[in-house]
Amino acid sequence: MVKKARTVPVIIFMLEALLKRIPLNHSKRGDIEEELSRRWAGFRGEQSLDYYVESIFNSDEYAVFHDMRLPISEDSYFQIDTLIVSPSFFAILEGKNILGELFFDPNQLERNLDNKLDIFPNPILQAENQQYFLTALLEKHSIPRVPNTSFVVITNQHSIIKPNPNYPSVAQKVIRPAAIRTKLEVVSRKSRNPILDKKDMQKITRLLLKLHTPAWPNLMERYQIQEEELLRGIFCEECNHYLLKESEEIGPALYAVKQIKRHYTKL
Repeated sequence: MVKKARTVPVIIFMLEALLKRIPLNHSKRGDIEEELSRRWAGFRGEQSLDYYVESIFNSDEYAVFHDMRLPISEDSYFQIDTLIVSPSFFAILEGKNILGELFFDPNQLERNLDNKLDIFPNPILQAENQQYFLTALLEKHSIPRVPNTSFVVITNQHSIIKPNPNYPSVAQKVIRPAAIRTKLEVVSRKSRNPILDKKDMQKITRLLLKLHTPAWPNLMERYQIQEEELLRGIFCEECNHYLLKESEEIGPALYAVKQIKRHYTKL
């Protein structure tokens, strides 16, 4: 059933490694810590989504892919939190771990938290774009078109979803994790006739796993940190200090990247 399990995103390991390499008083440390906390919260929210998905389907008829990053073109990608493929439909689940009062407008998501208003891109449109890109990708590889849908799953149990009577997609597509089963049962009843056969399902699985491309962002560039600002030496996990100097040939940035890749490969 689960063709690709969810693992800790590599960017979390990269952020943790970078924090170990910059001084405690570095001007960018707070921003990096904030992103790391946000990434961990998002990952844990997605894990709660996975529980409901994987407890619903216990048949080989379905294929579930978590945390996919697929190509639009040679240098452009789209990401899917959870993709469910059946012989008669596919469904995309976009998880959002956002705290506060959430108001969905056709053009944006407004979050009110502690009397502060923040604006985010509309995740309903984001999920619908993922539907479009995935359909185009599958058709490009001669996969028959099947009915498809998407839902935005608010994983933070303390958030409040404010109704918007002028935007009916909110009531239809914005759900809590516990509603995943009900929504997918409705989709399944509407799409009873199988379009994909067993070979098509196997082809889709091979194709998506082959095309999945994990991201390796350049955090040094994003946070405008120079290599000479990084702490040198080999980090000891037990005593939480740098004990040894690495050789002249391997700079601290390169060493940190190698640590991340080694850790990520073991998962």
